[in-house]
Amino acid sequence: MRRHQVSIARLMLVIAFAAIGTLVARGLLSGDEAARATAYPFALIVPAAGLGADRALYGNPRLRPFWVGFVAAGLLTALSYWPGLPLVGRIGADRLWEGYVNGVSGLLWETPGMRFLYASRGWHFVAGSVMFFLPQAILGLVAGSLALGLGPRRPACPGQSTEPA
Repeated sequence: MRRHQVSIARLMLVIAFAAIGTLVARGLLSGDEAARATAYPFALIVPAAGLGADRALYGNPRLRPFWVGFVAAGLLTALSYWPGLPLVGRIGADRLWEGYVNGVSGLLWETPGMRFLYASRGWHFVAGSVMFFLPQAILGLVAGSLALGLGPRRPACPGQSTEPA
């Protein structure tokens, strides 16, 4: 059985993501609607990015390209939520997110039995966090898979060739 080693660098990584998570939690729990709306996109991607960064640095070397791609795409997707950030040409990322959020919110509101998500702050937090996390996770998985597929080929065993026989 392999023992996990704890290093100062790993502790610094944990502290950095814990600090960011605390900042997000503070925004989510505040009474300010603007702070809460800005914190929703980061609620689930920050812990996922922390896990991904840990796996990228200390995990299986063969899977490192996947985790680097996942973390980069997930965080870039979360950062794209900030209004006014230009995405492509005249279309801003804020317009894309606004269309997505309004579409999903409208769909949830019109679905029978789903209006309870709007009744309490707790359910509203869960729905909002999951609503933002889905595109972030999908883009992170796609980017990670692309990075893994396009990354360098390594032999399965030391001394084994990667060339076809």
